[in-house]
Amino acid sequence: MPRAVQTLLHLDEDGTAALDARRVAHICGHDRNAILGYLRISKEQELEWRVSADEATADGDSEEADACNHEAEGWLTTYGQLRGALGDAVPSGNGVCRYCDAE
Repeated sequence: MPRAVQTLLHLDEDGTAALDARRVAHICGHDRNAILGYLRISKEQELEWRVSADEATADGDSEEADACNHEAEGWLTTYGQLRGALGDAVPSGNGVCRYCDAE
C-alpha cells in the first residue's frame, strides 16, 4: 500500500474525516496521478470490505459483519478525502497550489 494512503488512514483512524483537502493534497505530494491511483485503491478496498461483510452476514456472524462494514466506511471516508484533494487542492496547470505555498 502506498505510504500516502497509509498516512491518511493513520491520521484519521476513527474515520471522522478530520483531514481537509489541502492537508490530503500535501500528504499526496500534490500529484494528480497519484491521487487518482489512491482513489482506485480506496474504492477497491471499500468494495472488498463490503463483500466480506456480506459473507459474514450470510454466515450469521453479525459481529464480523459490523467490523467489516466499519472498515468499509473508513475506506469510503478516505475516498471522499482524496476526491476533495483532487478537486480542490491539486495544483493547476502552472504547478502552483491555489491554497498553499507547498510547491
